[in-house]
Amino acid sequence: VGAQKRLELDVALADSKGAGKHGTGKSNADFLKKIVSSGTLTDKMASMMLMVQEAPMHRLRVLDALIKMAERKGKREQALALDTLKDLFVNQLLPTRKLRYFHEIASASHSGSGGEQAEKEAVFWFFEDALKKRFAGFVASLESATHDPLVHVRSKSVRMAFDLLRTVPEQEAAMLFMLVNKLGDPDKKVASSAMHLLNRLLTEHPAMKGVVAAEVQRLMFRPNVSEKAKHYATAFLAQVMLSHRDGMLARSMLSSYLALFRQAIANKDFDSKTLTAILTGINRALPYVGTAEEAA
Repeated sequence: VGAQKRLELDVALADSKGAGKHGTGKSNADFLKKIVSSGTLTDKMASMMLMVQEAPMHRLRVLDALIKMAERKGKREQALALDTLKDLFVNQLLPTRKLRYFHEIASASHSGSGGEQAEKEAVFWFFEDALKKRFAGFVASLESATHDPLVHVRSKSVRMAFDLLRTVPEQEAAMLFMLVNKLGDPDKKVASSAMHLLNRLLTEHPAMKGVVAAEVQRLMFRPNVSEKAKHYATAFLAQVMLSHRDGMLARSMLSSYLALFRQAIANKDFDSKTLTAILTGINRALPYVGTAEEAA
């Protein structure tokens, strides 16, 4: 609470002095109201981005406004807000590590400083906590956009999730879930794009092979999962490049292939493409199954 009040005082002081190029003696709230009520949508986004870039710690309310815009489904401002937020988070706001909540930083801190120095540190901790919560809000809006009725909106959202997953560690699990989930998209182009992007992800980050494969396997056995999702999930797994260090992963994948095969027999539901992917996956996994103990 003390850190929050200190930051609010800093914001008020910066506003009174006219922080950055946009302050000119007016409050941040007044300027934000002005740009929201006038000008083109593109100009509004550009102005809001510049405000955050100039003074990130003093512009949490601007971030909040952008996140609200990103929540407005089916509107052009949603797409522009998502683009603006992604640019800000990736290029300006996020560190190269995962963000932490205030209580996590405080409990891990061994700082013995007190007084003014301790207050300054607490303000930075509060800002990191606020940033983490706002990024989670942005990700929630992005996840909602992956279910948009318009195909081009879903396609763009999938690509954005991929870009975030490959560049920032924050909300990694949520981004991976979004990408894998789109293997079951009703539109063939979106599902194919998701599979292509997952392959690209493993090419760039081969260490994520096990995590990605596990998420895809969870999709395959979700209740009421579509046959299309099973097909794309199986086809993706069958393309994963294995080595003799992947024995445990190969065994897990083989188990999934056999379980799908048994399901198909029990339901008397044989999709030729999925069956081909299952057989391909079995053939590719078998040579590495015996190395499971070595990988352990």
